[in-house]
Amino acid sequence: MKVYIEGNIACGKSTLTRMLSARFKNCNFVQEPVDEWMSIKDNNGVNLLDHFYKDTKKWAFPFQMTTFITRVQKISNLPENETSFIERSVFTDRYCFAENLYETGYLNEIEWKLYTDWFSWLGNTFKFTPDLYIYLKTTPEMCFTRLKKRSRNEETSVSLEYLTQLHQRHEKWLNNGVSEKVITIDANIEFETDLKRFDDIVERISRAISERS
Repeated sequence: MKVYIEGNIACGKSTLTRMLSARFKNCNFVQEPVDEWMSIKDNNGVNLLDHFYKDTKKWAFPFQMTTFITRVQKISNLPENETSFIERSVFTDRYCFAENLYETGYLNEIEWKLYTDWFSWLGNTFKFTPDLYIYLKTTPEMCFTRLKKRSRNEETSVSLEYLTQLHQRHEKWLNNGVSEKVITIDANIEFETDLKRFDDIVERISRAISERS
């Protein structure tokens, strides 16, 4: 079973993934490969994530292809007969991030066609179909506040407008076509230090996994 942890930038996905790993000890956990993206640097030491945010028009296509491929690589190495929790899916890349870049003009027609062709081929070649989504629903304003608080250098140019666009795409995607597979958690409310609330989240997830097993 593949369980994808979804949500906007800075909604709490990494925190939830880390906390769940202490409760579901017999499961696999895959963090989003941000470190891999940041390890790809030019001769001046500027990494791919930094380039993407500073010159999105130029770097949108190589960045999206990199995020997509690194996700597929990690997912394809997971055991098929075990439950795995994965921070973000390739479907988020397709229906939220890449589609947003295309519709706002950062990916051109040829780049979009190449991307969707690769998405279709990889989707038919590798098994990464979701059994369950955990959606950390968070307002763009809350994400923006948390983004500023964590102060990742590469994210200084991320705007509230961009986070709002991504929020709207998450809402459209997860509340419509795949809604029957989604556990929605109000991530505006703290769960990292509220153990009772976290226990309730674990119970919801455990019950949903049991029902689908």
